[in-house]
Amino acid sequence: MLLNTTHDIETAKRMVWDYKNGVTSKMSPELWRAKKVLDSTLHPDTGETVFLPFRMSSCVLSNLVVTAGMLTPNLGTAGTLFWQIANQSLNVAINTANANKSHPLTTKQIVTNYTLAVSASCSVALGLNSLVPRLKSLKPNTRMILGRLVPFAAVVSAGIVNVFLMRSEELKKGITVFDRKGNEVGTSKQQPGKSKGVETLVNIGLIFATSLVALPFALAVFPQRRVLAVNKLESKFHELKDKDGNDIKELEFNRGI
Repeated sequence: MLLNTTHDIETAKRMVWDYKNGVTSKMSPELWRAKKVLDSTLHPDTGETVFLPFRMSSCVLSNLVVTAGMLTPNLGTAGTLFWQIANQSLNVAINTANANKSHPLTTKQIVTNYTLAVSASCSVALGLNSLVPRLKSLKPNTRMILGRLVPFAAVVSAGIVNVFLMRSEELKKGITVFDRKGNEVGTSKQQPGKSKGVETLVNIGLIFATSLVALPFALAVFPQRRVLAVNKLESKFHELKDKDGNDIKELEFNRGI
């Protein structure tokens, strides 16, 4: 899926469009592959092609270099700062490219949030790198293990900052919800806060299992489009009807990442 050309993407778009509009009525392996091409390449809100290194299908390969860099022994201050900045730069780029686009962040907000995330990761990494060698009461092997965990602690702390800052507009203004046919019906402020809290806990736990095999499975557990009952949202969504006059009982939203 990473090596699809512009021609492949346009062909996939035509095949899926034909199926949705009744031109093609039968599902086939080729049509299913076309759907996977679009799911792994296009942003679900805008329909625009996501830059290759920032696609979720490329996440493992993109993170491989910075992960190896952060785990390099005896980095020193300059090396620690470099790899923490590189890691947060990649994280912010991936989050921005794949985020829910109900209320996109301004350039100023992205720069501010990026600066805070980098500051958090670098501060934790440098602070712990300075602290661990001073723990003379611990055995050398224990100090070595703690030293290896410093990048993890830095990534977790910055990740918490990253999630809430990079997606702050969703928390403030809400997210766009859709009916089953993809029609926009409004903006909900009630759902984002719940999803962010759960997402933060899940993200922290998944860091332990991050690897070439684990990450794709971890991302696939949660559908890109989430469904929620209208009675769990604001009252303005309770009496909605679709274009056919039927009561709308469930709405959808793009969960982002």
